[in-house]
Amino acid sequence: MGLAMKVSDFTMCERKVREAAATGTLVDLRVGDSDIHSPEKGTKWGPERTVRAEVIVDLLIGGGDTASMAVRGVGVQGARITGDLNLAATPLRCPLALLDCSFACAINLKEATAMSLRLRGSHIPAVHARQLRTRGDLQLDEGFSVSHGIDLAGAHIGGQLSNPDGPALSADRLSVDGGMFCREGFEATGEVRLLRAHIGGQLVCTGGQFSNPDGPAITADGLTVDGSMFCDKGFEASLPAVLLHPRPPASGRQSPRTRCLDRARCRAGVECGLHHHGLDPRHRRRPESHWPSEARLT
Repeated sequence: MGLAMKVSDFTMCERKVREAAATGTLVDLRVGDSDIHSPEKGTKWGPERTVRAEVIVDLLIGGGDTASMAVRGVGVQGARITGDLNLAATPLRCPLALLDCSFACAINLKEATAMSLRLRGSHIPAVHARQLRTRGDLQLDEGFSVSHGIDLAGAHIGGQLSNPDGPALSADRLSVDGGMFCREGFEATGEVRLLRAHIGGQLVCTGGQFSNPDGPAITADGLTVDGSMFCDKGFEASLPAVLLHPRPPASGRQSPRTRCLDRARCRAGVECGLHHHGLDPRHRRRPESHWPSEARLT
């Protein structure tokens, strides 16, 4: 993770972040012009809005001069985050909120342990979070954007996972104790993978838009949802068709596009906009039932 920093090396902006962390106060670095404070223009932000990733890491893990400091939360809004935010295999000692921030590099949260993570509205090259564990929520909403995807394979989210503006998502074996929300405003371009994932609450994809020009828009073999699943009111999944619990072809082998949600189960019932062989577009399944055989989401 590199060498711990001394407070004397902090910029004025970074000292504000450090002082606010003692009380868990959010530092808002945005300016009055709503156009210029968009994270899409973060490369144009000056030193008065720039925070080095090393400063955030030290506050979260108690490195350098922050070791003896009590920290209740690290929160910054409208900052340009430079350098590698590498928190792999690290327990974070307080909640982290980086809102409407522009990141120069990917975030590494592989095997990290956190209370809660809020990345609302931020623009990030990529989020690497395999086997991440959070006690509370993981919030990736309100304009959150990444260039190269999110990897949550094997992660465990103790609260809610919210990603309504989401990019392509890799979340094999993801475990969410609460609900997962990919609803109105959610747009995923690329494959959304939820193989053998477990959602403890509801899975809400109402109005979500899923597309992948190179293959299935959703792949979720073995997905289990303890609550209800909603794929209605404008939900769309592009071709290749997303099939639910399909029958294998005569050869006994399944083609990739007909395995998307094989063996998936929803324990409390399903409400989906389904179109297949005259099925009612608002289709409900009783609790503890498998998905409808051969149904297609459109």
